[in-house]
Amino acid sequence: MGEWFEDEEHWRDSFELTFNPVRLAAGEGDVDQIIALTGCQDGAVLDLCCGPGRLTIPLAARGYDVTGVDLTECLLDKARARALEADVRVRWVREDMRRFVEPDRFTLALCLHVSFGYFEDRAEDVVVLRNLLEGLAPGGTLVLECAGKESLALHFASFTGWRNEVGTTVFMRRRIVGDWNRTENELFVVEQELPRRFPYTLNLYSGQEIKQHLLDVGFSDVELYGDLAGNPYDHTATTLLAVARKGSSLCSG
Repeated sequence: MGEWFEDEEHWRDSFELTFNPVRLAAGEGDVDQIIALTGCQDGAVLDLCCGPGRLTIPLAARGYDVTGVDLTECLLDKARARALEADVRVRWVREDMRRFVEPDRFTLALCLHVSFGYFEDRAEDVVVLRNLLEGLAPGGTLVLECAGKESLALHFASFTGWRNEVGTTVFMRRRIVGDWNRTENELFVVEQELPRRFPYTLNLYSGQEIKQHLLDVGFSDVELYGDLAGNPYDHTATTLLAVARKGSSLCSG
């Protein structure tokens, strides 16, 4: 049996939960924030783990030369259909993030929506960081989102429930394993039918840990933020976001 993220059925069955219409539509605003945060106004963009094109398609609509990479065929099928409907051109690639490398190609690389940290062997996360560095043109910028230890510890609950943007009732059971290196999660969706369960695991990083990993593989000028709006990574952070450069930046604020 493969790892959880390699299961097409997982992504097909959880699509409406993970990528509901409100969340998909919010990609437009997220792209505005990414451009403001990085200052990258044009060029070639890599959207690694692009899913159904939540960011890829708005970037292409703004004239960027965009490559969307994902391992999951059913998500790429959704992305192709949405790109056709939006009348934008995107280069879609089905590949594992541990293997995708196109040297010195991209001005901007994105790995967002906490798509980093899936691998049980944390050394494979470092392989991904090296691939991202190699794929950036000199002066290129990376925007990377991680599951942050600090914010999770501050608000940790082993069981929580909520209604999402479209009114779906969701429960989460969470467990910390490996001396705060990893979290094991189960999402339960309650609807008229029987509840559905979606397990997944993520590696956890402190801000300083992910910053040091980025510096160790060769990135420079690593900055941490608590969200795409550029707020500080502190006790109010909603996520752990790293912006890292490959040498002097090609992008200007």
